[in-house]
Amino acid sequence: MQIVVDTREQAPLDFASVGIPTQRAKCYPGDYTIAGLEQKYAVERKGVASGGGSDLVGTIVQLMRGERGRGAADGGSLRFMRELAAMSAIIRAGGVAYVAVTRPRAWFASHQYRSELSPAALFGKVASLVARFGVPFVFFASDYELRDHMAIEARHVWRRYGLAPLAQWDEGGNA
Repeated sequence: MQIVVDTREQAPLDFASVGIPTQRAKCYPGDYTIAGLEQKYAVERKGVASGGGSDLVGTIVQLMRGERGRGAADGGSLRFMRELAAMSAIIRAGGVAYVAVTRPRAWFASHQYRSELSPAALFGKVASLVARFGVPFVFFASDYELRDHMAIEARHVWRRYGLAPLAQWDEGGNA
């Protein structure tokens, strides 16, 4: 099994410490997938951008303003909407897809980000995106928590689709 990390990820998660090799390639949808299961598993990571602003918040602000711009980190609001639509298709086909937010929900609720956007408006827009696309937003305490979660989850998805190594069978069909 190998995790594919999107080439646009500026600070990718380190899976070496949990024993999973990675490769860099263009991912669509999401920022992370499993090699060979690109249409069964996708994780779009949103966190805090450098300079104190949150790329989740920045994306939500762009969506609420109806902007079609291209942010350096997230590719702009139109790209994000296309990602959500493609991730929705993965979920409808029985796969796993979600937006992983690498800050705790309480951090956003207490308005620790640098924007005039209120937490109520932020969570309202997130809820409307979840209702529209069916793609959950999952909040993690840190990148490390996300990485550990994805390592376990990716192994389960890998096994679910029968890609895990099979036990050696003898000629009588016994393991």
